[in-house]
Amino acid sequence: MTYPYRLAVLALTAALSQSPIVHAGQIETRGALDAILSGSEEYLEDFEHVSFHAGTSIPVPNPFNHITGAPLWADLLPGATYSSSGDLFMLAGYLHGDDSNILRGEGDVTIAFDEPQLAIGFDIDGGNVELHQVLTFYRDGTVIDTWEFDMAPSATVFAGWQNPVGITSVLITTTPGNNLTEIDNIGWGVVVLNPCPADVNDSGAVDFADILELIGNWGRCEKCAADINADGTVNFGDILAVIAAWGPCAF
Repeated sequence: MTYPYRLAVLALTAALSQSPIVHAGQIETRGALDAILSGSEEYLEDFEHVSFHAGTSIPVPNPFNHITGAPLWADLLPGATYSSSGDLFMLAGYLHGDDSNILRGEGDVTIAFDEPQLAIGFDIDGGNVELHQVLTFYRDGTVIDTWEFDMAPSATVFAGWQNPVGITSVLITTTPGNNLTEIDNIGWGVVVLNPCPADVNDSGAVDFADILELIGNWGRCEKCAADINADGTVNFGDILAVIAAWGPCAF
């Protein structure tokens, strides 16, 4: 057994049971989302760029973003696009005790991000009947999570979610009632560039095979996959990165 291999096995045995695992799942409050997004350039789209009469709605382009919405909605934040299988409208409504512009889709709304996001969150506004929400989260067209819940009549729910592989879009589907999906205050900002850099051999899992890849490339290794932490050398820092990401790693 070679010396680097022996040390690698010892490090793995000692640290594997203590290694942190980042789980996908619900973010319960906007404050928790803000904490995840802190230190990044957090974006918050509230659609408050155009004023119109309270209680009325106006059609918006479908898909809808700062380019398709120009010139009236040219101040929308870049990085996200909104669409619906039905028509899209902007409602001059009431949210969190104040007047608010709310994006309304007939039956569903999709939020698509230009880059994969670690965590996202937004408000879902309810109608005057109990509604059932189904949220489907995607990474590049592949479903990575789903979440279903009921909303009491006239309720507003904060819907936050995180996934370390990166969320590129979320489909919000509302049933039954009048089949209108209403969202507001979309937050995002932490980009996931590589969902699993520790999966050195691209097998879909971080395991002993990746440890062996590191050992095979031990030492100076400019711009190679085994240099997980990109410090120019394959060393124990990369071993620890593999341990921290141990397990399934696919989307």
